Amino acid sequence: MNKPVNDAATKFAENVRKIHKPPPATPAAPTIETVGKAIGAALREERADVDKALGSVEKNLRQELEGQRAEIEKQIAALDDNRLAKGATTDLARGHLKAIISHCESIMLRKSAVVAGSPPKGMGVVFCE
Repeated sequence: MNKPVNDAATKFAENVRKIHKPPPATPAAPTIETVGKAIGAALREERADVDKALGSVEKNLRQELEGQRAEIEKQIAALDDNRLAKGATTDLARGHLKAIISHCESIMLRKSAVVAGSPPKGMGVVFCE
């Protein structure tokens, strides 16, 4: 014959099984080192993209500067041939050329500083995604 089911005994047995049953496995959280490596890899990849973009900007600025320089050199040569306008106008053209060169060098310096991760003070650089 079957024994009658005792509710207290059944509950006790269920509680014992719950106590001895291992808790469900929790997924392992990534370690700080793993997260750091992932972030570092992403930053290196982004830096490579910025370096490529900076390289093309440098190339374009250099070509533009060389074109302006050639044009100003032509103007200077033409003015040098004209003895009447030679003095002040030639100096003005040379000063203009120096200002253009200085401006382009300033742009290149700022872009290099931004790529290096430390923009010069007072630039107000904003990084957007």
